[in-house]
Amino acid sequence: MSEKIWLRPSKSPWSLKIKIKLSLWLLIQKTIFRFSPHKLNFFRIFLLKLFGAKIGNNCFIHQSVNIYMPWNLEIGTFSSIDFDAIIYSISKIKIGKMGVIGARSVVTKNMPDSYISFGNPCKPYKIREPQKDTI
Repeated sequence: MSEKIWLRPSKSPWSLKIKIKLSLWLLIQKTIFRFSPHKLNFFRIFLLKLFGAKIGNNCFIHQSVNIYMPWNLEIGTFSSIDFDAIIYSISKIKIGKMGVIGARSVVTKNMPDSYISFGNPCKPYKIREPQKDTI
């Protein structure tokens, strides 16, 4: 006795233009971006901006970072994304305002500004106070 299983092809939520843009970005990310020397941070930032990312001044992006859709990414001034981070930005993501996300954390919602947050799922634990001048 054989059962017939009817499968209908699902429709992608992404347009052909987005699919082509994503394919081109992933190709560049896996080659030029990934193998750029550590000191060529300005070049990685240029590539991200070329694909629509909004990046503030004095930022650092490590070459081993995986960013899915850079046009959905906004990074504030003096922010960094360090090695092996995965930014799955199928929706808008904003990084900055003295916030710290711990290693191996899974962030699924907004974290408050100026907090040290970590865990799976990520939760805020301690506020970061700006350091006062000791002079």
